Amino acid sequence: LFRGRDKMKFSSKKIRKIGENGFYSVAYLLSFVIGMLVLRDESANWKVNLLSNDRMMGFWESITDQDTLRGRLEPPTGWVRPFYLGVSGFWLGCAVSHFAIDTRRSDFMEFVVHHLSTLLLLLVSYVLGYVRFGLVILPLHDCTDILLYGAKTVHYMGISGVDTAIFFAFTVCFLVTRLILYPRLVYGIFLEPFLILAENPTYNFWARYWPVYIAEYVVVLSALFILQVLHCYWFGLVLKILEGELSGRRKVSEEGDARSDDEDD
Repeated sequence: LFRGRDKMKFSSKKIRKIGENGFYSVAYLLSFVIGMLVLRDESANWKVNLLSNDRMMGFWESITDQDTLRGRLEPPTGWVRPFYLGVSGFWLGCAVSHFAIDTRRSDFMEFVVHHLSTLLLLLVSYVLGYVRFGLVILPLHDCTDILLYGAKTVHYMGISGVDTAIFFAFTVCFLVTRLILYPRLVYGIFLEPFLILAENPTYNFWARYWPVYIAEYVVVLSALFILQVLHCYWFGLVLKILEGELSGRRKVSEEGDARSDDEDD
């Protein structure tokens, strides 16, 4: 790869960046494909439509008050368990790598908060039985990360124009998944349980265990809201890059990542 095109001269730093971003692009692609397959199999008996105004009852169906777990959803079964464990291991590795290996950029701390919030959501949703949340949220995030790291890999390889096209696709995907569909999901988790409780007597047992449910509710929502704030922050950076591209002052193919790093290109 690095000997083609008249022996392109890649510095050791650029080779490191190509490998780093290429790895993440492939990893997110695998996570997205496997996640969609698991979601397809597991959602055979429950459905969630993020494009509809209807209640997202799929998140709460099959909850019963017949066990000692306060009406908990069914525990992870089938491919959910290995998928969740694999994704959790990947994100734990990302957190460690972010400190020890990855190129440090100006939003280093934002990534630390993002990784810790993601790990918290994975842990809480797995332990408490809310894996349906994770099965929907993970693909929403993975599909944009594939394009982001793909664009950066192509950019560092010096393939001008292609990186810009991929970046524009990433921008549209980020807007739709993280600023439209993800907030709809957060709204469903934030408000709809109370509406369901008021409208459907079947879920009255929630009120009996409200101290426990409220504690879980606060932890999950805190992590979800933190991720949403980070989405808005990163989309601001995306708009900054687009503004430079459209005005001609800063080209994606020329400048690449808008975030500064600790080393010179």
